[in-house]
Amino acid sequence: MLEDRDEVLWLGFEHHGIASVWQGQIRRYTTLQGLPSDEVDRIFEDRSGHLWIGLLEGGVLELRDGPFSAIGKREGLSTDMVWSVLQARDGSLWIGTDGNGLNHIDRNGKVHVYTVADGLPDNTIFALCEAGDGTIWIGSEGGALTRFKKGRFTRYRDPEAKDSRLAEILQGPGGSDLWLGFHGKNGLVRFHDGRFLHYTVPGLLNAMAFVPDGAIWVGTDHAGVSRVKDGLVTNYTTAQGLLSDFAPAIYVDRDGVVWAGTSPGGLNRIKNGHITTYSVAQGLFDLTVGAIVEDASGNLWMTCNHGIFRVSKQELTDYAEGRVHAVHSVVYGTADGLRAAECNFAAYPAVWQGASGRLWFATVGGVATIDPGHMQNRRADPQIQIECILLNQNLVRVEGASLIGRGSDDLEVQYTAPDFTAPDRLRFRYRLLHFDRDWVNVGGRREAYYTKLPPGRYVFEAQVAEENGEWTPYSQSFALILQPRFWQTDWFKIASALIIVSLFGVLVKLRVRYLEARTLDLEERVNRRTKELQEAIKAAEDAQEALRKLATKDGLTGLWNRRAIFELLDREILRGGRENFGICVLMADLDHFKLINDKYGHLAGDSVLEEVARRVTELAKPYNLVGRYGGEELLIVLPDCTLLDGMKRAEEFRSVIASHPIDAGPHSIPVSCSFGVAVCSDMAPAEALIAEADMALYQAKRSGRNCVHALFGQNSTFA
Repeated sequence: MLEDRDEVLWLGFEHHGIASVWQGQIRRYTTLQGLPSDEVDRIFEDRSGHLWIGLLEGGVLELRDGPFSAIGKREGLSTDMVWSVLQARDGSLWIGTDGNGLNHIDRNGKVHVYTVADGLPDNTIFALCEAGDGTIWIGSEGGALTRFKKGRFTRYRDPEAKDSRLAEILQGPGGSDLWLGFHGKNGLVRFHDGRFLHYTVPGLLNAMAFVPDGAIWVGTDHAGVSRVKDGLVTNYTTAQGLLSDFAPAIYVDRDGVVWAGTSPGGLNRIKNGHITTYSVAQGLFDLTVGAIVEDASGNLWMTCNHGIFRVSKQELTDYAEGRVHAVHSVVYGTADGLRAAECNFAAYPAVWQGASGRLWFATVGGVATIDPGHMQNRRADPQIQIECILLNQNLVRVEGASLIGRGSDDLEVQYTAPDFTAPDRLRFRYRLLHFDRDWVNVGGRREAYYTKLPPGRYVFEAQVAEENGEWTPYSQSFALILQPRFWQTDWFKIASALIIVSLFGVLVKLRVRYLEARTLDLEERVNRRTKELQEAIKAAEDAQEALRKLATKDGLTGLWNRRAIFELLDREILRGGRENFGICVLMADLDHFKLINDKYGHLAGDSVLEEVARRVTELAKPYNLVGRYGGEELLIVLPDCTLLDGMKRAEEFRSVIASHPIDAGPHSIPVSCSFGVAVCSDMAPAEALIAEADMALYQAKRSGRNCVHALFGQNSTFA
């Protein structure tokens, strides 16, 4: 037997588990309630008020009161998988489940389950809303809107929202119309006098909320959040500063500030068009904020896939206004009474605040509920303990409150704070006085490391903080004295310095004599080598210039070769992207050049190519780039040039080439050229731009040759 601090009497039985006796009421716990064994041997209460039950052949069991309580299948619900929860004005609970109908818990705790057999269109319920007259409106997975009034179900179908999940139902300002949120295209719908009126918003609707001025805010799937007022839609996405464009949660607080939960990303605060973001780097617990609700004390409660957490709204405001640099999240999980840490937030309401201030949360383990105004933190402050100390990897003991070692030692301290409720939420910090300037915050790490500590006197201190963020007043410490080794003493340093100075003086004298002799010899060598190097440098420069020309210039025409013109084009495209101007490319091809070679010979063909290159080069502007693409094809790059200007320039080149025949030995050969023009206004690769110019050149040849053809996207222009 044990009487705990609340005057509850606990009784352990040999074959019948454990029982509590309080105010004449007896409550039993056996294997039916989850005990591993009914054979109770010991009962112990720790300093946090938690009970530890020793079982015969069943290990040890901890019993504790968590701030959360749960309602699930074991309490009579049809399933633990809950999508939505609403507390009606009469105090009863309405719960939407996944495939197991609509559950209603009356004020006496009795559960009634409604399914398709009772008139529901679907057994998966996502949305719940209570109208002013007590009517319950229901949104189902199949998209039907259902009214439950006086024990009867009435269905309404939106013909434009077939098979779209109805996940949100809100009563509009004034209470006359319903606003519906379908997870589909144009999913914002006003239900007025039995008619469905659609409003166009970007993305697939996830959540929505009204603000005092009558505007409605919606969170969408991959289109950010939007404000809808008088038919005008204002959209906010990552381009405006949101953490993510997937927004499963929208909440408007009593001050009219809009809070948007995104995933992955965190929390977004929108006030007067300005967005402030909070993620894990700013102290938020998780990258996902799936649902948001505010309690009477000014805390925002948020859900995610890993639990429920709350943050002071004042802290969030202070961060937005630059008064603090981070916020603090208080996290709740299975250690606090949740049957499952994963929360559901694809429906509305996924969280609910009742008239008494109690909060309700939809989870995969049923409905979790908490009364923020009456939470009791009965956990005692965790007590930090130093477990072991290693000096140069050897375990040592603290003697007389001091640890004595030698200088240049490596120190490792292992510490912890025994806690069986939520040890992963404990945070630690430590410092080594006379070495660290401030506390070293290490989160959940339980080791401290120092290498090569110099001789001196130090004091090591460690502290722990619980999930509320407050550091406990308790700390563990020990003094550390590192005595110098003989080579670290002052007398050894002074003697060593005197010896080094004397040796240095002798070495300096010897070195000076040697250097004087070497100087004369080096001067002669330097003069000789300087002359040889100057001659070698001149020869190398001449050779390098010749190689550069061979590597970048075409041997016949003197134009840039194919590799060089490609590199220059890539450079101009990058420069155009930085300076925001377009690049025009002209692809030129001599008409019937094969016939010239066949009729007049290849030497005449070479003369034609040389003359065409000369005419193009003379007409080109200094900043234009001309290269031989291959064979009889030329590539002309015009930086900072529009499509129209590029066509004009191409026509100028075409005219000067065809202006008069080319003399090739005894022959006077008429020559014409076809041009393809393409323009690049973005960072498209050079290959794509040349391919477009080549397509335009092909069109010019098909159009009869000796002409200019331009190609821009899907539009073609002929000149």
